[in-house]
Amino acid sequence: MQSVVKQNLHAECEGDINKLINLKLNASYTYLALGMYFDRDDVALPKFSSFFLERSMKEREQTEKLLEYQNMRGGRILLQTISLCDYLEQNFLIDSHDTIKKLGDYIGSLTRITASETHGPMGEYLFDKHTL
Repeated sequence: MQSVVKQNLHAECEGDINKLINLKLNASYTYLALGMYFDRDDVALPKFSSFFLERSMKEREQTEKLLEYQNMRGGRILLQTISLCDYLEQNFLIDSHDTIKKLGDYIGSLTRITASETHGPMGEYLFDKHTL
């Protein structure tokens, strides 16, 4: 059933928003799982954990904004295929790109720091304490 308050929202765009909502929820769950992994007693890297838990929360916040937008426009929450609109690219893609770049930088640093077999764990500990 179509909403009576639907405001100039093309069905394809509505579907695209729904798909992005699903992708963002999956990203949030993945970040949450990583955050919990680094919080385990046998891993114990609290700054890594905090970093991923913050990312999870940010993804959920963005999802809530998309859900509110969908409801405001009179759309229905249905998961369909996606091709991004300008609105979505401007508000969500840049942040994701920045996060991917930051993670890539961290991986490069960690690879260099932990290359030594004898000092690898100390490098990982110092990275956790001082970088994140």
